[in-house]
Amino acid sequence: MSKSLYSLILSDNVVAAVDSEANIRGTNRSNLINEILAEYLQVETPQQQMRSIFAELDKILGGYFEALLPSNSRSMALKTSLDYKYKPTVKYELELGKAMERAIGVLKVQWRTTSEELTERIDEFINLWMATESELCHDVIGYVKDGNKFQRTFVLPQNVSFSIIYISQAIGRYVRLFDKALKDYASGKLASKEDVEKFYKDSVYVQNQLI
Repeated sequence: MSKSLYSLILSDNVVAAVDSEANIRGTNRSNLINEILAEYLQVETPQQQMRSIFAELDKILGGYFEALLPSNSRSMALKTSLDYKYKPTVKYELELGKAMERAIGVLKVQWRTTSEELTERIDEFINLWMATESELCHDVIGYVKDGNKFQRTFVLPQNVSFSIIYISQAIGRYVRLFDKALKDYASGKLASKEDVEKFYKDSVYVQNQLI
C-alpha cells in the first residue's frame, strides 16, 4: 500500500491529543492519523493486516512454541528446545514487511549450543534444507546463513492473491514443519540427504502452497 505526502490543517488541541496518543502507542503522528482514518472509513492498512496475521499465527503456533514476547506491530518471537543433551534452545522470529505486498516477510532462526557435534548437524541440515527447497520451489526464495543464524524470505507466489488466512496458514505450517525437521535431524530421526528430501516432499511440499 503506497503512501503520499499530504498537507492538512488541524486544530492545535487535536494535534496535541494525537501526539500524546501516538507517544503512548509507540508510533508517530502520521501513522496514528492514518490508522484512525482507515478505521473510521473501514480501509484496511498494512498495520491492521499484520495484526490479523499475527493473531492467526498465535492460534496456529501457540501449542508448539513458547512465546518470548507479545507480537508487536511487525514481528513475533518464539522459542523451543531440541531433543538433545542439555536441551539447547532455538529461537524463531518472524518479521513482516512494511508494505505487505509480494515480499511478505522474513523468518529468522537462531540456535545456541556449545556442542560441536550438534553445531555440525544443524549446519548440515540447513544446507540440505536450502538445497532441497531451491530445487523444488520455483518462486524466488532468499536465504542468509551466518554461523548459528539462518534467515528465509517469504514471497507471495505470482498466481496467488493476498489473503490473511492463506499467508497465516502457509507461514504457520512452514515454521512448524521446519522445526520438526530440524529436531528430527538433530536427534538422528532424519539422517541423510534422502531423508530430508523425502520429509520435504511428503510434508512441506504437499501440505503447503509455499511462499
